[in-house]
Amino acid sequence: MIRIGVFSVLYAVPAGVVIGCLAYEAGGRESWMRRVACGPGCGDRPLYSALMLKYFMALAVGITSGVWIWSGKTLESWRRMWRGGRPPPPAHRALVKGAV
Repeated sequence: MIRIGVFSVLYAVPAGVVIGCLAYEAGGRESWMRRVACGPGCGDRPLYSALMLKYFMALAVGITSGVWIWSGKTLESWRRMWRGGRPPPPAHRALVKGAV
């Protein structure tokens, strides 16, 4: 349960920031385009930090998802798949049984 809670926070907060940055972009796009079309005196400039924050938080969402997916169980499943579905060697089975 703790792992799910930590994942939820580490996923929801950056995802919420990304949504906020997208809303900021949607709200300011017209003014920014006006500035591009008629010159520096016509419209506002976007905050560079807000635009970069969106990309950083999108990466944080991806990294959080990757950490959740690439656990020890996932890696063991991939090892088994590359061995052709054979069970682990006997010494490894003893270690796994002792850990459980």
